Amino acid sequence: MEKIATIALSLGSNLGDRKLNIESAIDLLKEFITVDRISSYYETPPLGFESTDFFLNVCLIAKTNVSPFELLSFTQLVEKKIGRNKKSTDGVYESREIDIDIIFYDDEIINETKFVLPHKHFKSRRFVLEPLSEIVSEWIDTISKKTIRELCLLCEDNSKINKI
Repeated sequence: MEKIATIALSLGSNLGDRKLNIESAIDLLKEFITVDRISSYYETPPLGFESTDFFLNVCLIAKTNVSPFELLSFTQLVEKKIGRNKKSTDGVYESREIDIDIIFYDDEIINETKFVLPHKHFKSRRFVLEPLSEIVSEWIDTISKKTIRELCLLCEDNSKINKI
């Protein structure tokens, strides 16, 4: 019997029609995930680089029967289809049509050079924690053993985010 995993994804866009980019990505993702819940949209400033283009962000909870590594490949393929060609330039983030991060895959822990689960930066990103808290506030992070709500309260990212 196939394993059905519960996953959390974070999607963001700050180039082009941001909402359409996110909706298109979700439609493409539905080929290998079944969406349970989607957060509201949040507008946020760029984090980790300079840009006048604010991000639109959303988180979703879904089910999938693909492995974490297959899911990573699929999300990267969807990013390419929406128009994203690279993650960064010389390790520096830049504006993008779409960014899809796997935040959780059940309670799996993976620590490889190119793939870390739970996502290695999610606890320090308000643009992930706020939308996640809206839809799964009691989800417990496998590493810290804290709920999303608790992590949200502890987050040191003071970025102003606006629920749309």
